[in-house]
Amino acid sequence: MKNKDLKVLCLILARGGSKRIPHKNIKFLGGKPLIAYTIECARKSKYINRIIVSTDSDAIANIAQCYGAEAPFRRPADISQSDSSELVAFMHALEWLKKKGGYMPDLIVKLFPTSPFRKVETVDKAIELLLKDPKADSLRSVCLCSEHPYKMWSIDKKANRLKSFIPLKNKPAQAHTFAYHLLPRAYIQNASIDVVKTPVIYKKKSITGTQIIPLVMDEFESFDLNTPLDFMVAQALMRERLKNQTNRQSLHDIIPENLEAYARYLSVHNNCIICSGKKHHLWAKFGSYKAVCCDNCGFIWIDPSLNRAGLEKYYQDYIGMRFKDAQKTRQRKAQYEIDRDFIQDFIRKGKVLDVGCSGGFFLDALNDKFEKRGLELDAESVNFARKNYAFGKNIDNISLERAPYPDGSFDLVVMRGVIEHLPDPVSALKKVSRLLKKGGYFFVAATPNAESFCAGLYREKWNQFHPIRHIFYFSAKTLSRLCLKEGLKLAAKDFPYLETPYADVEKDHQEVLQAIQMKQNNQEALMKRSRAFWGNMMNLVYQKAGK
Repeated sequence: MKNKDLKVLCLILARGGSKRIPHKNIKFLGGKPLIAYTIECARKSKYINRIIVSTDSDAIANIAQCYGAEAPFRRPADISQSDSSELVAFMHALEWLKKKGGYMPDLIVKLFPTSPFRKVETVDKAIELLLKDPKADSLRSVCLCSEHPYKMWSIDKKANRLKSFIPLKNKPAQAHTFAYHLLPRAYIQNASIDVVKTPVIYKKKSITGTQIIPLVMDEFESFDLNTPLDFMVAQALMRERLKNQTNRQSLHDIIPENLEAYARYLSVHNNCIICSGKKHHLWAKFGSYKAVCCDNCGFIWIDPSLNRAGLEKYYQDYIGMRFKDAQKTRQRKAQYEIDRDFIQDFIRKGKVLDVGCSGGFFLDALNDKFEKRGLELDAESVNFARKNYAFGKNIDNISLERAPYPDGSFDLVVMRGVIEHLPDPVSALKKVSRLLKKGGYFFVAATPNAESFCAGLYREKWNQFHPIRHIFYFSAKTLSRLCLKEGLKLAAKDFPYLETPYADVEKDHQEVLQAIQMKQNNQEALMKRSRAFWGNMMNLVYQKAGK
């Protein structure tokens, strides 16, 4: 049988009744439940193709499923005790899988959930060693004993005397006084990896058999958590490991662009554009860039931000940046349709102006009853629209402030993913209001929501934080304050997530949960850049007063 045809089951035994550390298997370590490290290790293996967690606990089962394992059954309480046989747990799992789905693995890889520092390379090596040895029953991981058996004793309580744990006749005289390096090497099973051929379990009624291959692991990888002290040590080891990873992390790992190349253009300072407040505090920092938050109204913006020359230099290849990732291009197309459906509940025909229309993609998504026009500063984007769409001739390579249209020209003005980019959104809103007919609609779509949960949690690692592209960070409340001054009243708001092509509910919630734990442990530096999540983005519809 070829390796690719092998059915390799990872079986993780994780009962809920841990005595020395309550709820040990799901206790948080380094920002995630302990069992998560084992599941993630198994998922990275090039041989393991199924992961089952055998547990009597619904809580463990639910967390295991969140991290990508199956937990299709609950192990009965009578075989989930501290003195229950592992063989019985193995047999229960195998018989359940056979009965319910006709599944029988060729190999079973037992990974212990209390071994968080185990490497996937070690797991794959264990599987390979067993596959190469047809005479072996199993493989078991071991490590060098830190305390040698020759130095171990039992106590004769009646005589109140020490007795050599290994009979004196079976070891050199005075062996208990020898230096460690003079003693023969002794190994202890380290509760990390067992790999067994399935027939051995049935034929020999054993989860190891008698022909056992050793796999020696180092002390760090072998670390096994069983006591509160172990957990404290593991926390320290995890902090050190994550600290080393963080030290290797660069700004480019968070936002994969060289933003520092534009830092010399940082020269534009602003007071709060919402309340004119002059006092603010640091909200986030990314290299040379700072985001500040108004002490009075809570509005967030980049200060200082790039001047016009810097923005023009950055955006000169903007369409190229957007098209480099084919998957994201497909996702945007799906999102255009979601946003289109939302605004077309309010208006389905008339004259529309898309400000910052890029290559005309959202205009194309709108129905053909609209007379479509657009404004775009990037010449390459304008050329794309003119070559690909019939309405492309109506796309002008000018700014909103220079738009040549008379007041009251449009039934709908769209800014999709635009207003946060503008260096002067106040003037832009004045222009929008003038261009709209009375009763016309202003659609602000795909705009980051600064009041979202993830914005507050992640700050500079929020996936909508970009100190060049996004200068101002609005909420529905702050943007509505500005719009109302121009006679634009909020008619509807939406915070799309579940229906979007970006949502992966289990992974998104899992990573947010980890980030919360890291923040509680003052480990913000270890957090990754955020994923899509509830409330990150907002769609707002405003209507101009009058009829």
